[in-house]
Formats: sequence, structure tokens, C-alpha cells
Amino acid sequence: MQEDLAAMMYKPGAVIRARGRLWRVLEEPDDPFLSVESLDGAHHTLLYLPREHGAVRHESSPEPRPVLPRDPEQHRLYLEVEHLRTLQADAPFLALQRSRVVPHGYQLVPLLMALESPARVRLLIADDVGLGKTIEAGLIVKELLLRGFAHRVLVLTPAHLKEDWAEAFSRFFHLRFNVFGSQLLRELPPGKNPWQIHERLIAGIDLAKRPEHRDQVLAQPWDLVVVDEAHLASRVQGRNERHRLVRGLAERTGHLLLVTATPHSGHPESFVSLIRHLDPDGQLGLMAGEAVNRARARRHVVQRTRDDVLKWYGAEGKRSPFPERDPQPVPVEPSKNEAQLFALLSEYAGLLMGNNPNAPAQWLAMHFMRRAASSPLALYQSLSNRIERLTALSQEPAESDATEPDLGPLVDRPDERGGEEGADRAYDVAWIEQVRIKTELGYLTGLQEALRARARRPDSKFKRLAELLNDELAGKKTIVFTRYRDTLEYLGSLLPRRLEGLPVFTLHGGHTEAERDDVLDSFARAERGVLVATDVISEGLNLQYHASQVVHYELPWNPNRLEQRNGRVDRFGQPEPVVRVRMLFYERSLDALIFRRLIDKALRIKDQFGVVPNYFGDEEYVKGVVQSIFQKEGFLPHSQQAGLFEQEEADDAELARRARQEGFYGHNEFQLPDVERALHQTYGHLTTPERLNGFFARAAAQWGWGFKSAGAKLTVVQRGRPLAGFDPPVGQAVSFDPWLPESDLLKLDLAHPAVEELMERLRARAWSDRAPARTGLFLADVAGPVFLYLFRARFRGPHELAETLYYEARTPAGEELDGGRTEQLLAALLAGELVQPDGNHEHLLHQAVQLAPSGEAGRRRALDRLLAERSKLTEKLSRVYGPGVAFVQELTMLEPLGSPEWLALTVFVGGRS
Repeated sequence: MQEDLAAMMYKPGAVIRARGRLWRVLEEPDDPFLSVESLDGAHHTLLYLPREHGAVRHESSPEPRPVLPRDPEQHRLYLEVEHLRTLQADAPFLALQRSRVVPHGYQLVPLLMALESPARVRLLIADDVGLGKTIEAGLIVKELLLRGFAHRVLVLTPAHLKEDWAEAFSRFFHLRFNVFGSQLLRELPPGKNPWQIHERLIAGIDLAKRPEHRDQVLAQPWDLVVVDEAHLASRVQGRNERHRLVRGLAERTGHLLLVTATPHSGHPESFVSLIRHLDPDGQLGLMAGEAVNRARARRHVVQRTRDDVLKWYGAEGKRSPFPERDPQPVPVEPSKNEAQLFALLSEYAGLLMGNNPNAPAQWLAMHFMRRAASSPLALYQSLSNRIERLTALSQEPAESDATEPDLGPLVDRPDERGGEEGADRAYDVAWIEQVRIKTELGYLTGLQEALRARARRPDSKFKRLAELLNDELAGKKTIVFTRYRDTLEYLGSLLPRRLEGLPVFTLHGGHTEAERDDVLDSFARAERGVLVATDVISEGLNLQYHASQVVHYELPWNPNRLEQRNGRVDRFGQPEPVVRVRMLFYERSLDALIFRRLIDKALRIKDQFGVVPNYFGDEEYVKGVVQSIFQKEGFLPHSQQAGLFEQEEADDAELARRARQEGFYGHNEFQLPDVERALHQTYGHLTTPERLNGFFARAAAQWGWGFKSAGAKLTVVQRGRPLAGFDPPVGQAVSFDPWLPESDLLKLDLAHPAVEELMERLRARAWSDRAPARTGLFLADVAGPVFLYLFRARFRGPHELAETLYYEARTPAGEELDGGRTEQLLAALLAGELVQPDGNHEHLLHQAVQLAPSGEAGRRRALDRLLAERSKLTEKLSRVYGPGVAFVQELTMLEPLGSPEWLALTVFVGGRS
């Protein structure tokens, strides 16, 4: 009996008394801890049950007191708070209103596909670069967390993208993820398993696959696993450890999201292996022997190019959501001095490499050539760093331990690793004799002296950039991307002198998030201007309202990186009809051949087939291309023969054709009307942006804030007490409308810290003894008194906790009002159309409390409504996957949890308001 009582007392939703106050249990106890929140929602804590000494008691939620608030607005605000705080189980989307993200219709298709089967989400999100896969995956993660279908989440990604994912979750979804790294390990309590202690974790896939981590990763009960750049975990040579790790996780977790813009290499076995990850136990029937069951798999793959999205909108007669793109290469002829410098670097490459073209020195030679093609300052800094290193090496003998470096200096990444001279450190010495050190030192010192006077002077490429910005790109704001911070400094110092007062902004990875936001805000506010940035902004930030032109000051050696840069401004919502893209590179340089051998080829193949095989952005492929150029062209490439690699291009084109043919491009389980219908239901009458603006203005006014309403915006006219994450100046515009342009606008949502703080304050005040507001009394168009009772019910399923609000309305004689009449009264109250009557009506409040229903009948109706909706979905899924599939049947396994919670009492009396 005692055990049954304890089980009931500690169920989620149960009300208990501990430490002198009432708490609601949030989750099943994790022995010996119990997660609880105070009934007013203002406090969350963990109860350590052994320390409570048996003093925890099971109680009921207190009923509203029959006392009216001094201001009837308090009751109205409280009712709105309860509606906004409750995650209505029958709402189409929960994540949308609790995120800062601004999704567009096509980005909601993966979320709709996930909600078709929320008990077992298995999706390959393979939209093209620039269509917003991070947003699509993030919406699903947030939705599953809110609905209680997931708690423990693991995100695996290439190491250089860990922070990008963490920032995206924080910035767009108000979700805090721990990043597996040295900082996390330093903060780890002694003896704790880092994979076990954190519920939301982002880790590098190559770290997680290591033997010392793999078993620990697989041992954890993850509810949801997200794999970014998932093609790296396909079953191909050299990637088997990644493949085995993801397959092991796929077999153990309920929800799996594979994210990649390039799922198909042109070789079917890699693509098939990704589909197998989605269905390792065969429950979904995605495989038919060794082949993909396309009819089934299309329900688990969302794969669209930009053209597919255009057709998707066009089918409904909607205009193109994207601008046109005007891309042009801008080759620059080097001056006599610059050509001579390239020749000297070619000689230096020969000095480094000797008779072994595959030596690690090759990568250092490439690094210098690439820095030279970027800017004279970038090369000068590299020379200085190398000279300093050689000087240190010359003072003590070094062991010959030349190992091939990682590709930090070679493959483009957003963390500016190329500026860290990775190749220099990796290639300490490829020789034994000290005389070799002295020879290299002498050569580099001569180069450094020759370059010293010119390091900060305009070179030919800079002059061409200035011409572009003053001529064909004049009048519009432009983002100039560079790989190196040294080059960023070079451009930042020289450009203001050449652009006739045009403001120049700079942004790099050394800036804090607050500093970055300040720079972007300043750039957004400027009528004209140029932003010089490294790849720190090439992922995760949408800048279509900031600029409409992109210049690549030097080429990224990766077509995917190029597209990611362009996608910052060439995306849905760009107000300009045309986005101009310019790609600068020196003729007769390594960059020129990289352009023609890799970048231009990828652009032509994509223009023809709509896709590019995924290996074009792969480190090994890029490395092979560069090695091939070195071997065929010599140390200083000079060939410009367009047909030099025709056969290779024909092979690549054939693989692209197969990738297109065998993929799922253009397939959509949902069309635009489906999305618009769900959006309309999500933004019901209580949660339209206009109603949320009004709620926020009235709620913040309780603490001194004043706003002027203008259309879909609020403008601050009076500052009040600071709120969490909200302290704007007078004149600042704010809005809950997610589709308004972001420039000079502070966006709010229901999960914004300031909104959550206001709701907590209002709810705590309403539940307090000093200023109760859970009871209200209003004049309305009724024949006699009407008592309106607001309840909240919670339901529990195998993998979720669901909740909903419902009303029961009746007269003093016990006659129930129909739902339509109840909604009319409630709508008038929440719209601010009703006022509190004069006179003493306290007897009606006491009578209403005495006649209060238990709420059981309303809860049964609410549950029946939920089950009816889910039964339709279950029937549909049963036709697809067959009867009796567990994850399908579990959707209707809902049962009441605890007793209905009586939240509020509203009494309406006859009369004109």
C-alpha cells in the first residue's frame, strides 16, 4: 500500500507538499532525485528524497479563492498566461511559437513528416545547400522535446561545426546544448561519465567513434540522435568507424535525423547505407533486399533542390520565393612584381619538396601559395611565422618526424584554421641537416625583405575589388568573404580610403557573440556599406535583409563552402530581385586552376543536373585535386586549357546524373496548402502575432513599460524595469511576427526569456495570497449568472506527456452551456470587451466555488478528442507499415495522469459592459 501511494505521489503531474510549499512533479523520479516546480511556475528544483525524511505529502491543487483582484485586467492576463504556457497536445506545431526561427513553408515539410509518426521519427533531411537543413532539424528537435517524445539528445557533427550547432540551438530555439570539448571535461565532476551526465550534448563524430569513447556513447539511452554531414557515416572505404558508430546508435535510439546536402556520391552503395541507418531492424520496410523500397522510403526522405522548391510554390500559383543569382568570375592579371613573387614561391616549393612530390612539404608549399593569392599581408605574416619557427629549430637539433599534416590549411572551414599555420607546425623538419634549415631561412628572409614594404599596400586584386565596389556593385550593400584574418585586416585598413566615405565593417572568429551582433546590427542599420568577414558567418546566419551582393575575395577550395557563403544572402526573403556574386582570383596562380578544375566544374554540373556529387566537398577529394594539379602543372600552375580534364569531368557528370536519378528529389509528402493549413491552426486567435503583441504590451506595462502599437510592430515609448534579455531603448521596434524583415527589429516569441519572465511573474502574482487573480467577475450579454471553470488535464503515453486546457461552463441551476456560447464569452473577455460590474457580487463567487465540477467530464471529452485525431493518423500509418506495429499503436495509448487541475473561475453576470 505504501509503495502504491509513493508511486502515485511521484507521478508526473502529481501535487506534493515539501519544504512548506506545494510543488508539481515534472518527471519520473531519478533515484534519489525528484524534479519539481512550484505550482505558480516560478521555481524549479530537484528534491533529494532521502534528505526530506519522509516529510513529502500528496495533496491536491488549491482551488481558486472567491476573492476578486483589484484590477480586472489581472484576471484577463492570468487567463492568457495559462493558455500560452500550456503546450496544447492537439496543436499542429508547438516549436514554432517557442522559437526565434523564421521558417518558410517548405522548411516545415520535414516537421510535418516527423509529426506523422512522433513516436518514431526517422528522417534523412537532404535538402540542398542554403535551404536551411539546420533550421529544419532544429524544429524537429524542439518539437519532440516539447511534446515529451525526447529528453536525451545527442548531436554528432564534424568537429569544426560543433559550436555552430550549439549557437543555432541557442539563438533560434532557446535550447542549451553542452559541447563536448576541453572546457566540458574540465568542469566534469570527478569520476563522472561525460556522455552520461548531460542530457543534451553536441560532439565531434570522429571523437565519438574512438575506441575509448564509442562504447560509452552507445551505452547511453539517447532518445534522439542527430548526425550532421551524414554522408560521412555512409558505408564507404575509410569511413567504416563512423558508419559502425551511427549504425550502433540507430539500433538503440527511437528517433534519428540524418542531415546532409550531399547524400549520394554517385555510387549507390553509399546512399543505400544511409537508408539502412533509418531502418536497421526492418520495421519500416525501407529496404527490399539490397535495394531501397522507394514507395516506403519517400516517407522518410526529404530531398529538394532550389528548383524543386520553386516548382513547389509554383504549383499553387505563388511567386518565386528566391531572387535571381548573377554569378561571375573575376580573374585578375598579376602585375610584374606579383608574377615574380609567384615564381619565387614556386622555387621555394621546389626547395621544400626536393625530389619527393608527395612529401609533407607539399602542403606547406600550397599553404604559402594560397596565402600569396589572398593578400600580401597574409603571405608576409606566414613568412614571419615560418622564419620564427625555423630560427627556434636552428638553435637545437630536431628529430626527423615529418608526418603529413591534417587538412586545416587546405580545406575551407569556418573557424579560420588556415590562419593558424597548421602546415608549418606539422612540417617542422623534413630534413636532418642543420644546413637545410639555414638554406630555407636564408631564402625566406630574402622573400620577407622583398615583401616588407609592399605588405600593406594595395595589390592588383585589391584594386580590382575597389573598382567593383565603386562601379558595378555600387549602391547596394555587399559582403566580402575572405579566408584569412590577416587579409581581413588588410582589407579593413585599405578599403575606407578607396570607397569615398562608404562605411566598412569587419567581422571574424575572434569576436564574441555580443560583438558580432553589434557589428551586424550596425551593418544592418547602415544605408550603404561593406562587411568584410571570414567564414564565421558562412553558416547559420541569415543575412538576406543585410545585403544583396557577395564577393569572394579568394576562392574556397570547396564548392559547398562557396554555396554556403552565397546562401547567407541568396535565400528566401531577399528583398532585392537579383543577388550578385563575384569570385576574384589571380590568373596564373594555384587558385586559377582550382577555379577551373573544381569550382567552375561543380557549377556547370549543378546547372545541368541540379546536384553535385558529395565528394566535391570532401577533404580527400579536394586533396586529390590539388595533388593532381601539382603533379600535372608543376609548382606554379600556368595552364588555362579548358579541356585539360574533359574525361574526368565526363565521369563526374555521370555520377551526378546517377545521384539525381536514384535520389528523392522533388518528392514531397506535403504540399503548400497542407503547410498553410497547419500554420493557420497553430496561430489560432489567441496566438496571432497581433494578439501576442497586445499581451506583451499589457503584461510589460505592469512593470513600467510603455509601447505604441503600429501595425504588426510595437515601439518602445517608455522604459520600465529590465527583463531577462530585454532592455531596449526608447524608439526600438519589437514584434512577435516571425515573417517581418529582421533589420532594425527585435523579434520575440513565447520562449524568449523576457516573455517567460513576464508569464512567471503574472502567474506567481495570480496564485499569491496578497494579490490573487485566479477569480474574475464581468458584465456580459447573459440572461443570468454563468460560471466558467478552466481546467488543465495531463495525459501520459509510452513516450510522452501531453496536456491540454478545457472549460466547463454552467448556470447556478446546473445547466451546461454549449461550446459555442462558452467560446463567445471567453473571446469577449480575452479581447478586453468586458468590464467588472459595480456592486457586491461576492455571494456568486462563493456559490460558484460550491458548485464547482470535478473536471472529470471535461477531461474525458478532451481525451476523446485527442484520441479521435490520433486514430485517424494511426489508420493511415497502419496502411503504410501494416497493423500491429508498436510505434504506430503507441500513439493512441494515452491515459489520464493525476487529477484535473482547476486553474481559474470566471463569473459572468447580465448587463451591458
